[in-house]
Amino acid sequence: CMCLDLDKALVLYENRDNCMLTCPEVYEVTQEQKQKIVDLLLECESYVEKLVPPPKPENTKACKWCKYKSSCQRAG
Repeated sequence: CMCLDLDKALVLYENRDNCMLTCPEVYEVTQEQKQKIVDLLLECESYVEKLVPPPKPENTKACKWCKYKSSCQRAG
């Protein structure tokens, strides 16, 4: 929605048991939501430019499957 400057999007769900597609809702996207995504991407790029890992999230459960967790452990 951000790239195409759309205000609404269809959310499709595929039931993998029977390969049926359903569209349960039309998702309305606000300008604030679009800006939040841009801000997250810019923050991520700033860490890449500085060559430092981002701060660990408070919920470290997300770190379990992260492929960069060894980099975080080295950074302290």
